[in-house]
Amino acid sequence: MLAEKPVLRIYNPNYETELHTDASLVGYGAILMQKSPDDKNFHPTYYMSKKTTDAEKKYSNYELEALAVIEAVKKFRVYLLGIPFKIVTDCSALEKTMQKRLGYSRCTLGFIAGRIRLRH
Repeated sequence: MLAEKPVLRIYNPNYETELHTDASLVGYGAILMQKSPDDKNFHPTYYMSKKTTDAEKKYSNYELEALAVIEAVKKFRVYLLGIPFKIVTDCSALEKTMQKRLGYSRCTLGFIAGRIRLRH
Protein backbone atom coordinates (compact mmCIF):
# COMPACT_ATOMS: atom_id res chain seq x y z
CA MET A 1 0.00 0.00 0.00
CA LEU A 2 2.66 2.54 0.89
CA ALA A 3 4.52 1.89 -2.36
CA GLU A 4 1.49 2.68 -4.56
CA LYS A 5 0.96 6.10 -6.11
CA PRO A 6 -1.84 8.19 -4.60
CA VAL A 7 -5.20 8.12 -6.39
CA LEU A 8 -5.68 11.89 -6.34
CA ARG A 9 -3.28 14.04 -8.31
CA ILE A 10 -2.36 17.68 -7.77
CA TYR A 11 -4.25 20.04 -10.07
CA ASN A 12 -2.21 21.62 -12.89
CA PRO A 13 -3.89 24.28 -15.09
CA ASN A 14 -1.65 23.29 -18.01
CA TYR A 15 -2.96 19.70 -18.21
CA GLU A 16 -5.92 18.60 -20.34
CA THR A 17 -8.99 18.76 -18.09
CA GLU A 18 -12.32 16.90 -18.06
CA LEU A 19 -15.29 17.22 -15.74
CA HIS A 20 -17.20 13.93 -15.39
CA THR A 21 -20.74 14.22 -13.99
CA ASP A 22 -23.60 11.87 -13.18
CA ALA A 23 -26.94 12.13 -11.40
CA SER A 24 -29.78 10.01 -10.04
CA LEU A 25 -32.78 10.49 -7.76
CA VAL A 26 -30.52 9.72 -4.79
CA GLY A 27 -27.83 12.29 -5.57
CA TYR A 28 -25.37 13.70 -8.04
CA GLY A 29 -21.66 14.09 -8.29
CA ALA A 30 -18.65 15.01 -10.34
CA ILE A 31 -14.98 14.21 -10.74
CA LEU A 32 -12.49 16.78 -12.00
CA MET A 33 -9.91 14.79 -13.96
CA GLN A 34 -6.66 15.70 -15.68
CA LYS A 35 -4.52 13.91 -18.23
CA SER A 36 -1.10 13.07 -16.87
CA PRO A 37 1.82 13.71 -19.21
CA ASP A 38 3.60 10.74 -17.59
CA ASP A 39 1.21 7.92 -18.50
CA LYS A 40 -1.27 9.76 -20.81
CA ASN A 41 -4.21 8.65 -18.61
CA PHE A 42 -6.79 10.79 -16.87
CA HIS A 43 -6.55 10.88 -13.08
CA PRO A 44 -8.90 12.47 -10.52
CA THR A 45 -7.91 15.73 -8.90
CA TYR A 46 -11.14 16.50 -7.00
CA TYR A 47 -14.44 14.80 -6.16
CA MET A 48 -17.85 16.32 -5.45
CA SER A 49 -21.12 14.68 -4.40
CA LYS A 50 -24.42 15.88 -3.04
CA LYS A 51 -27.66 14.25 -1.96
CA THR A 52 -30.74 15.41 -3.87
CA THR A 53 -33.29 17.47 -1.97
CA ASP A 54 -36.98 16.56 -1.91
CA ALA A 55 -37.63 19.21 -4.57
CA GLU A 56 -34.79 17.93 -6.78
CA LYS A 57 -36.18 14.39 -6.59
CA LYS A 58 -39.12 15.67 -8.66
CA TYR A 59 -36.79 16.71 -11.52
CA SER A 60 -36.64 14.71 -14.72
CA ASN A 61 -33.48 12.74 -15.49
CA TYR A 62 -32.42 15.44 -17.94
CA GLU A 63 -32.87 18.18 -15.32
CA LEU A 64 -30.90 16.19 -12.73
CA GLU A 65 -28.04 15.68 -15.18
CA ALA A 66 -28.06 19.40 -16.01
CA LEU A 67 -28.10 20.21 -12.28
CA ALA A 68 -25.08 17.97 -11.74
CA VAL A 69 -23.17 19.82 -14.46
CA ILE A 70 -24.15 23.26 -13.17
CA GLU A 71 -23.27 22.46 -9.55
CA ALA A 72 -19.96 20.89 -10.59
CA VAL A 73 -18.99 23.89 -12.72
CA LYS A 74 -19.84 26.18 -9.79
CA LYS A 75 -17.90 24.01 -7.33
CA PHE A 76 -14.78 23.77 -9.51
CA ARG A 77 -15.09 27.25 -11.04
CA VAL A 78 -11.75 28.41 -9.66
CA TYR A 79 -10.02 25.56 -11.52
CA LEU A 80 -12.03 25.81 -14.75
CA LEU A 81 -12.12 29.56 -15.25
CA GLY A 82 -10.18 30.55 -18.35
CA ILE A 83 -9.11 27.07 -19.48
CA PRO A 84 -10.62 24.80 -22.13
CA PHE A 85 -12.23 21.68 -20.64
CA LYS A 86 -14.62 18.88 -21.57
CA ILE A 87 -17.74 17.91 -19.70
CA VAL A 88 -18.36 14.17 -19.86
CA THR A 89 -21.91 13.01 -19.12
CA ASP A 90 -24.06 9.97 -19.86
CA CYS A 91 -27.02 12.18 -20.83
CA SER A 92 -27.20 12.41 -24.63
CA ALA A 93 -30.13 14.86 -24.44
CA LEU A 94 -27.96 17.28 -22.49
CA GLU A 95 -25.27 17.09 -25.16
CA LYS A 96 -27.81 17.82 -27.90
CA THR A 97 -29.16 20.79 -25.94
CA MET A 98 -25.71 22.30 -25.56
CA GLN A 99 -25.13 22.04 -29.32
CA LYS A 100 -28.11 24.37 -29.88
CA ARG A 101 -27.92 28.12 -29.42
CA LEU A 102 -29.76 28.74 -26.17
CA GLY A 103 -29.71 31.96 -24.25
CA TYR A 104 -31.93 31.13 -21.32
CA SER A 105 -31.94 27.43 -20.43
CA ARG A 106 -31.01 26.20 -16.96
CA CYS A 107 -27.97 24.33 -18.18
CA THR A 108 -26.40 27.35 -19.89
CA LEU A 109 -26.33 29.39 -16.69
CA GLY A 110 -23.30 27.59 -15.33
CA PHE A 111 -21.34 27.65 -18.58
CA ILE A 112 -20.28 31.27 -18.59
CA ALA A 113 -17.06 30.31 -16.80
CA GLY A 114 -14.95 29.29 -19.76
CA ARG A 115 -14.49 27.40 -22.99
CA ILE A 116 -16.42 24.14 -22.69
CA ARG A 117 -17.03 21.09 -24.84
CA LEU A 118 -19.66 18.54 -23.84
CA ARG A 119 -19.14 14.85 -24.61
CA HIS A 120 -21.53 11.92 -24.12
